Amino acid sequence: MGFISRYLAELRNTLDKLPMRQIEKLRDILLKAYRESKQIFIMGNGGSAATASHFACDLAKGTTIGNPHMRGRFKVIALTDNVPLLTAWANDTDYENIFVEQLKNLLEEGDVVIAISGSGNSKNVLKAVEYANTKAAITIGLTGFEGGRLKDMVQECLIVPSNSMERIEDVHLILEHLLCSYLRELLRVKAIFLDRDGVICENRDDYVKSWEEFIWVPGAKEALSRLNSNGYITVVITNQSVVGRGIISREIVEEIHQRMVKEVTQTGGKIEKIYYCPHKPEDGCSCRKPEPGFLLEAAEDFELDLRSSYFIGDMITDIEMGHKVGCRTIMVKTGKGLSQLADRAHWKVNPDYIVSDLSEAVALILKLEFAER
Repeated sequence: MGFISRYLAELRNTLDKLPMRQIEKLRDILLKAYRESKQIFIMGNGGSAATASHFACDLAKGTTIGNPHMRGRFKVIALTDNVPLLTAWANDTDYENIFVEQLKNLLEEGDVVIAISGSGNSKNVLKAVEYANTKAAITIGLTGFEGGRLKDMVQECLIVPSNSMERIEDVHLILEHLLCSYLRELLRVKAIFLDRDGVICENRDDYVKSWEEFIWVPGAKEALSRLNSNGYITVVITNQSVVGRGIISREIVEEIHQRMVKEVTQTGGKIEKIYYCPHKPEDGCSCRKPEPGFLLEAAEDFELDLRSSYFIGDMITDIEMGHKVGCRTIMVKTGKGLSQLADRAHWKVNPDYIVSDLSEAVALILKLEFAER
């Protein structure tokens, strides 16, 4: 076996031995930092300095690629990048201080500090980690060999199982690419589409004709807020043939929606957009459920992957609409849900899940999404 083949074989062997559970822990720490708007600081020397800068670039920019509606961005700084500051601290004090002195300016409780050191014994890295621990930061080590002193100082340490510095540095770069790519997928904007009457507000046989007739389904506002706080955008799609029938005007429908959005906002949530069809069933439009017009429009408006999104409704037309574009579908028993279930023998499609109400639907989505991570 020639040198090239041997080198690549040893690299593959090293990758095969990586601790998957540890990688998942690092992913979860970074995801939590993103969701809580915590800062992430990354440092290293030599090749590890290059990886630190690369890591910061990919977290800051790479996670946004193909995700223009991403809620917020990673707050990340590579402590290797400010050459004037690095050389000033090294020249005026000691090289061991080049990272710790930067942290003293910026570090706050709960921030994440990532220390990259092939040997695990770089003095300037260890000194910065020691300081970070005193400030209740979350410390992560990426190292190799036996982990050096670093493995016992950080809260989470991933040791590349190799005694070759080159392969350790290879794997560190692969790990940062893996983590950033994984996070980009997890943070890709996903939508929860919801029917209005019967899911968010109580259904009425004579239609909701004014804000005074709009009655919230218990727990609906809080459920919407919970979705938003977990990174989902919520979009309402509703048939409002009351307009086409001449029962109420567009202005009244839009006033109801403005008030609904305002109350959701006051509870900490956000309805991104409301698409409503004003047409009568016999009009043959492409926007009235179960036709998928509004779902396709929303997918274009927000650059969504509909197959990763959910549609929650109380009628089989909601479920049919979701199925036509590959959404996962949830039927609730509120509104007309129970009467629809009684007619199940005549359904053309079945919902993926059936739950009691919107609150239970949200709990299910979060459970399913966590399991898939």
